[in-house]
Amino acid sequence: MMNFKTIVTLSISIICTAVSAQDCSRYHPFQEGVELELSHYDKKGRTSSKGIYKVNKVSTIGGAETATMDMELFDEKGKSIIVTSYEVSCKGDFVSIDFSNLFPPAILESYGDMEFEMSGENLQIPNNLSVGQSLPDANALMEIKMNPITMKTNVNITNRKVASKESVTTGAGTFECYLVTYDTTVKSAMGVSQKGSAKHWITEKIGIVKQQNFNGKGKMIGHTELTAYKGINP
Repeated sequence: MMNFKTIVTLSISIICTAVSAQDCSRYHPFQEGVELELSHYDKKGRTSSKGIYKVNKVSTIGGAETATMDMELFDEKGKSIIVTSYEVSCKGDFVSIDFSNLFPPAILESYGDMEFEMSGENLQIPNNLSVGQSLPDANALMEIKMNPITMKTNVNITNRKVASKESVTTGAGTFECYLVTYDTTVKSAMGVSQKGSAKHWITEKIGIVKQQNFNGKGKMIGHTELTAYKGINP
């Protein structure tokens, strides 16, 4: 079973995968019909889940390109465990991903009919990347109303940097990528704080092709790889 931190990490992978406009951002697909398959593995290299992400619709709203994304997540036995859709906008020379998407549907659904509010800073992915570049932090705060108390769940993404440019091979092929590193802090509604870090490799037109996740001691606790894709125009 996936814990809170693992689910949040998978959520970040999802939103970094297929969320940018073809004419607005260079590193992620934003074409209707694009389909990506990301396989997630545990610390022992065993398949823990697999996600299928589809660009369902692309439209222009208020001068911004907006994509409607469909996502279905399957467990290690192939059983569907999450089905959802969400929208992401792109304007200018970067993609700005709504902070609320840092919380995956599984977490939101777990609170049922409880009253909650969200606030935060969006996750941004610029169109022009270069080695050594620093990227903006992002954070999301959820406040759950449980009279007479308010419980808070917080996700912080910090120290985002473009570390290098590398060639990466996965089950889907070999890609020239930028490596982006960042730190994560997840403080659950129960007051438990977990720190970690991650590396993800992104390539033009596709987006993320590989990600490694580490705990607070720097030990790898899982990784994600692009294992198939279709619908990408050359």
